[in-house]
Amino acid sequence: MEMIKTKGIVISQTPFRENDRLLTVFTDDRGTINVSAKGAASRHNNLKAATRVFCYSSFVLYDKKSSYYTIAEASPIESFIGLSRDIERLEVATAMLRFIKHTAVENVESNEALRLLLNSLYMLSETDKNTELIKCIFYLKNLVFMGLPPVTGECAVCGAKNELTAFLPQAGGVICAECAADEKESIGLSYYAERLMHYIIFAPYKKLFGISAEEKLYSETLKMVGLFISEHLGFNI
Repeated sequence: MEMIKTKGIVISQTPFRENDRLLTVFTDDRGTINVSAKGAASRHNNLKAATRVFCYSSFVLYDKKSSYYTIAEASPIESFIGLSRDIERLEVATAMLRFIKHTAVENVESNEALRLLLNSLYMLSETDKNTELIKCIFYLKNLVFMGLPPVTGECAVCGAKNELTAFLPQAGGVICAECAADEKESIGLSYYAERLMHYIIFAPYKKLFGISAEEKLYSETLKMVGLFISEHLGFNI
């Protein structure tokens, strides 16, 4: 039987039989995969630590015969234990896993998205970085990886580059004041929130978590991102 090696993070776990677990694992080379962890719920089973939700692990798998791979070996790399110390950050991290499960595709390379998830979880677990900024970065960059970022820097309706003072999810992003006058569902947007959104979308990845701004700016930007994701992906962040 063919064996494969991969690394991934457990994003969901479901009890199966008495001591087995069915996992959804988000990997760098295969996107989301379904995995059977036989005996993982047993007290002394060596798979237990590596198959917990939030655990980033190294896996050796039997190639699937049905809809599930089966674990031959697994060892934990990072468990983000710090999340257990703060309920707010744990809730944010849990929502991120739900988003990945909602959007990731099986058997599609997801190296950038996995890297973003791991870095976001690290920031939530091990730093005091503002949670709304982390969420802005996580969701906007995932939209970029999916080829579906909000339009910024110009009006999504007419292409104008000035007076970008509103946001209209149905149109795909930022719109100008003139177009907003004809769109009753548009929402007012500050200059700095538009600039923050634009920066996160286009900035080099390594610079993103160094952003520093007023907290109210993160809240405003996150509101727009949430409306956009709800409109285009049917997911509430």
